[in-house]
Amino acid sequence: MTDTEDLVGRPQLTDQQMIQLLAILGPLIDDIRARLAADRWLTIPQLAEHLQVSAEWVKRRAAAREIPHHRVGKQVRFTPADLSELEEIMKEPALNSERDAALALTRLRVAQQRQRRPRRQ
Repeated sequence: MTDTEDLVGRPQLTDQQMIQLLAILGPLIDDIRARLAADRWLTIPQLAEHLQVSAEWVKRRAAAREIPHHRVGKQVRFTPADLSELEEIMKEPALNSERDAALALTRLRVAQQRQRRPRRQ
């Protein structure tokens, strides 16, 4: 047995070779970790934390079938696809044009006028 072999007689890597190997494998390992994380199913508390809402809010919406989800037995889980769909459902369009802004302002004024009217008795 030499200094470059282990107890079984296999060649050992030098420090330089180990650094080169880690430089090659590092990005591959990071990619594998990212893929595994992307394929992970979220629980109710995890989704609530991601959306910054209460777990109870998520439970109620899932029970009412207002948000996409999967059931695994009695457990509720959310896939990355469910999360993407939920983000699309919750997305509100911006007021991008003068017409949209004017329409929003008109609706606001109408709502304010309705609040000012005295009620009939």
